[in-house]
Amino acid sequence: MKSVLENSRKSDLTFWRDGHIDICARVSKALDLKAGDVIDIAVEEGFQREYYLYTRHTGGALNGRHAGTCRAVNGPRSRYLRVNNKKLTRFVLRHTGEQEQAHVMCGEVTDTPLGRAMVIIIPTPTLPKGGSRER
Repeated sequence: MKSVLENSRKSDLTFWRDGHIDICARVSKALDLKAGDVIDIAVEEGFQREYYLYTRHTGGALNGRHAGTCRAVNGPRSRYLRVNNKKLTRFVLRHTGEQEQAHVMCGEVTDTPLGRAMVIIIPTPTLPKGGSRER
């Protein structure tokens, strides 16, 4: 017998080849992300390479346009955010070995020496091909 739902866990971050990055409400709450904030990915080299998603700039402290700016998808108060950035997307697709889209999980929140909250990105996709949303 085979289960219909191979994996019931939904992804925390979805990286699409066209540059869209979808951020779930859990991650945006954990990082206190809001529309207008700028995200980035930090890589820690060492015995095992680790990837972290963090808030690079907050919306209130910005002047001008920035790459990696978050915007609300489902209205101004929504915690479900989207970012358009091909450089970040290509980086994650390359490190997960995916071509079209990468559905990845995030771990717990950690703090940096700078006092910023970060979530660890688990770069190995654990969802079946096709993910939870079709484009």
